[in-house]
Amino acid sequence: MKREILAASVLAVGEVTSLPAFLVLGPLAVVLVCTVDRRLWKVPVTAALVGFLAELAGTRTGVPFGPYHYNSPFTHLAVLGVPLPVVDAWSVFLLTSYLASAGVERQSWIVGALLATLLDLSVDPVMVSAGFWSWRRVVGPTWFGVPWTNYVGWFIVSLLALRISRTRNLKVDARPFVFPYLALPMSFAVSAKPQLREPLYLAAAIVILSIVFLWLSAYKRGG
Repeated sequence: MKREILAASVLAVGEVTSLPAFLVLGPLAVVLVCTVDRRLWKVPVTAALVGFLAELAGTRTGVPFGPYHYNSPFTHLAVLGVPLPVVDAWSVFLLTSYLASAGVERQSWIVGALLATLLDLSVDPVMVSAGFWSWRRVVGPTWFGVPWTNYVGWFIVSLLALRISRTRNLKVDARPFVFPYLALPMSFAVSAKPQLREPLYLAAAIVILSIVFLWLSAYKRGG
């Protein structure tokens, strides 16, 4: 339990401090929690690999997220055009979402994919407004400028990665990871431009309600 709390605390500090801090402390938190149960390594490693392949396809074909491209400074730290910080984010986001959904006894990988997609509701509008990436063409409904195809793609990629890497009967106490999961959208809301805070608060509310629902479901089963 001590290492789980330490890992969750390290991740939360990285989230609320700055993007560079998150990119350093996020992987450190992954290492800490995966030392509790080595089987858990499958999740961040698979997430990084599947996320990289999805981004590689996405930047070239527009599938599965829609047509987009990355801008500087992300392009200075890239492999085949895919920024390494983005691969890092896939790994940390999916592991955090997977652990946050651990209270679900059946098909937690589906819930984890949904939670990861909900996180992106808060992340993507801020990163686009900051100029880290741009959408080439936006068709149909959007979430504050981000096309709906992005979130469909996020769910599909997350679902695939977590389905491949799911592990039963983990020895990890995942409860502390609910807090860094909740801290992520709130940290983006604080640092966002004023015109983006409304969608971020809305996204944070959706995330919080989802976690409360999971807690209540787990409590009823436990009771």
